[in-house]
Amino acid sequence: MSDTTIPAAAYRKLAGLSEPGADRDAPATTHAQSEDELHRSVVDWLRSLEWEEPAPLWTHPASEESNKMKRIRDWRMGQEPGWGDFIFALPKGLTLFIEMKTETGRQSTDQREFEKRAKALGHPYVLARSINEVHEALRAAGVKYREPVMARAMRERR
Repeated sequence: MSDTTIPAAAYRKLAGLSEPGADRDAPATTHAQSEDELHRSVVDWLRSLEWEEPAPLWTHPASEESNKMKRIRDWRMGQEPGWGDFIFALPKGLTLFIEMKTETGRQSTDQREFEKRAKALGHPYVLARSINEVHEALRAAGVKYREPVMARAMRERR
């Protein structure tokens, strides 16, 4: 065996594959998604939907750039901390705010304060930890869309 050859057992472990004869239906080992990866997954899923009219407007105003100068510039331009990661303009004048967190992520003080203020104004606010929870929030808000097979697969595998 050359020094570039990886033994089969080591390859299977690195690739998250089961040992021969092991339960083939067991899910492969995956790493926990970071919050940025979760955001990108939700954006990909949202872009794949076929919206029914009236289609909501949505945006993801958060930036991956988080240095101090960027935060100061954003604040000077009127962007306050704590806003939801996804903002949906819905029919009948409602705005749905969705804050994404990983399984272990926690809201900041600014985010908890924003949640209280949004709810006091009658706007739905959801803390979601998966694409599926975003799907449930949109359906609960009455948003109508068709979910192509690939979009459903994206949602169900996460």
